[in-house]
Amino acid sequence: MSEIQRESGSFRDPASFVFYHEGRVFRCVDEETWSCLNDMTKAGLLSRMIEGGLVVATEGSAGGDIPADIQSILPPGTRCLRHRKIQQISYPYEWSFSMLADAALLHLDIQRMLIEKGLALKDASAFNVLFEGCQPVFIDLGSIERPARSDIWFAYGQFCRMFLYPLLAKLHRGMDFRQVFMGSLDGLQVDQAYRMLGFWKSFAPGSFLDVFMQNLFAGKKVGQATQVGQSLRVEGKTDPAVQLVNLNRLQRKIEGLKKSFRVGSMWSEYGDIRNYSDQAIDEKKRVVREILNQYRPRSVLDVGCNTGEFSFMAAEAGASVMAVDYDHDAVEALYRTAKRKKMNILPLVADLSNPSPGLGLFCEERQPLLNRVGGEMVFALALIHHLMVTACMPLEAISRLFAQLTETWLVLEYIDPQDGMFRELLAIRKDYFSGFSIEKLEAGLSDHFGVVSRHPLPGGLRTLLVLKKK
Repeated sequence: MSEIQRESGSFRDPASFVFYHEGRVFRCVDEETWSCLNDMTKAGLLSRMIEGGLVVATEGSAGGDIPADIQSILPPGTRCLRHRKIQQISYPYEWSFSMLADAALLHLDIQRMLIEKGLALKDASAFNVLFEGCQPVFIDLGSIERPARSDIWFAYGQFCRMFLYPLLAKLHRGMDFRQVFMGSLDGLQVDQAYRMLGFWKSFAPGSFLDVFMQNLFAGKKVGQATQVGQSLRVEGKTDPAVQLVNLNRLQRKIEGLKKSFRVGSMWSEYGDIRNYSDQAIDEKKRVVREILNQYRPRSVLDVGCNTGEFSFMAAEAGASVMAVDYDHDAVEALYRTAKRKKMNILPLVADLSNPSPGLGLFCEERQPLLNRVGGEMVFALALIHHLMVTACMPLEAISRLFAQLTETWLVLEYIDPQDGMFRELLAIRKDYFSGFSIEKLEAGLSDHFGVVSRHPLPGGLRTLLVLKKK
C-alpha cells in the first residue's frame, strides 16, 4: 500500500491536518472547512489571496491525485487540498523583529478580506506563516471558519500572545524571540506581558486595551470565564464594521512598532568596523563572484552572514539564499534591505554552535534547525575564528557541521591567528591558537572535505578556500 507521512506539527486542529505523499503536500479538511473554502473559491477570494502572495498556492485535489488505498485510510467525511510545497522552513524563534511584525500584518490583511465574506481565521498562530525569501506566506487554510458572530475576532487573544506581546517585549525590554517561543509554542501570556511591561507601560494608551484590560479579564474567577465565553458566542451580531475598527487599530499599532525598532548592535555595523583594507575587501568580493559564476549553485547557505553583503551577491547570481547569523540586529538590517530590493534571501537569527532543537510533542512538532537549513554551497566567511574561539568548537566538530549543512561546496575564509579580529577575540582569553595554520585547518576538515582551490587575500593573513564535500 502507498504510504502517507503525517506532518508532525499538524495535529492540534481536529478539522484539518497535513500529510505528504510522493513528495507532494496535502491537507485533509472536514466538510465545514471545505464549504468555507468553496465559498472563497466561488467569490474569487482564494485566487486573489494566492495571486497576491498572501496564502500558499492551493487547489482542491481531484480523486485521481490520491491513490484509492490512501483515500480509504483517511477519516470519513473529509476532503483534500493540495498545496505547493515551500522548501524553506523557519519558525518564529528564528525571525527578526520586522519578520514577526510582517507575519502579524499578514494575519490582519487576511482577516479583513475574510470578514467581508462572512468568514474568519479561528487561529492566529505565528507558526501558520512561512517565509519564502522575505515574503511571509500563510499556510494554514484549515483555520478558516464561519464565526458565530462577526463583530469580534475570536483569535484576537492568540494574536496578542503570538505577535503583539513578543513585539512589545522585544522593543521595550529586549526580550529575545527565542526566549518567548522556545519557552512556549503558544507565545507570551498576558500576565507575563503585564509583568514585563509594568503597570505604567501597560496602563498607557498604547497598551491599555491589549495588555492592561486583557490581564484584568484573565484574572477572572472560575465560572466567570465560562459566562463571558457563552455571552461572546451568542449569534446574531453581524456588523463586521466593529471588528474592522479593531483590526485597523491593531494594524496601526504593529506598523508603529516596526517604525520604532532601531538596530544598534556592533555586528549590524560590522561593515564600518572590520579591519580589511579596501584592496583586500575588493579582492574578496571579486573571488566570491568568480566562485559563484564558476559553480552556479542553485542554493547557498551563508553562515555568519552579518548584514548579508555576500548573501546579496549569491542572490544576484541566481541562487536561493538562506542567511544565518546569531546577531538579531544584523539579521534585522539584512531583512529590511532584502525586502526593499525584493531579493530571494531568507534571513534567520540562529546560532549554529547551539542550534534550535526539536520542540513540541515528542520533540517532533517543530523540527531541529539543522534538519531545515543547508545549501548546495555554504559560505563560511570571516567565521572560523568565532567558531574556534568564541564557541570553543574543535575542527573535527566544525568539519562535521559544515558537512551536514552543504550538499557539495564549502567556501571558507581562513583567518590567521595574527589577524586583528582574531586577536580581538583573544584579548581576554588564553591563547591556544598560536600554532594554528592553514595547513592545520585543511587537515582538520579532511575527513569530510577536499581542497579544490586557495585564494590568498592582500595582507597575507586571510585566504579563501573552496572545498568539495567527499
